[in-house]
Amino acid sequence: MQELFEKMQQQAEELSAQQEEMRVTNEELMSKTEKLQSSEEELIAQQEELRAINAELEEKAGLLEEKNQAIEEARQAINLKAEQLEITGKYKSEFLANMSHELRTPLNSILVLARILKITKLPIFLKIRSNMQV
Repeated sequence: MQELFEKMQQQAEELSAQQEEMRVTNEELMSKTEKLQSSEEELIAQQEELRAINAELEEKAGLLEEKNQAIEEARQAINLKAEQLEITGKYKSEFLANMSHELRTPLNSILVLARILKITKLPIFLKIRSNMQV
């Protein structure tokens, strides 16, 4: 019976040691569980923050796309105006060249007449003028 008592006492001590070991392990697990819950809460907060940032970035990307489109439309309008100005400049140059020729011919005649008048003096001009008025 003594042997049985010693065996039970030994088993009780082993059981007590195992209980202490389980208590320590349980405390460690509880501590790790708390840390995991804290980490999970931080991750959820970070995830919400990332969602908000992502939504903001998507909005900015949309605005940027709209601005890029507006810039492209403005660039096309500028190119069209530049082409129109080039054509207008060409027509203007042609017009001025034609007008220059059209004006030079009569001006040259006037200059020739002016030289003749200068050479022949004014009385002849008056004589021609009086013949024309009659």
